[in-house]
Amino acid sequence: MTNQGFIKLHRQLRNKGYYRDSHYIHLWIEILFKANHEGKELLWNGKIEKLKRGQFISGILSLSRKTGINKSKVARILKVLESEKQ
Repeated sequence: MTNQGFIKLHRQLRNKGYYRDSHYIHLWIEILFKANHEGKELLWNGKIEKLKRGQFISGILSLSRKTGINKSKVARILKVLESEKQ
């Protein structure tokens, strides 16, 4: 993973109901950082996976360790972000 480049955030993020919960924002930004900016292939669990722009492979435990948010809250936040099409 590269640490070069930037991501854009739209100001409308402030209008989301979860904006005041720093765990939601922290996890959401971590997901943005992990998302591929272009397609690529990788070996995952013995299979070649083709990821498109914006996709990534991760798990709840990995996201929990990276952000310091406990696993159960990461799972809850991911459900909310998914329902919001984020």
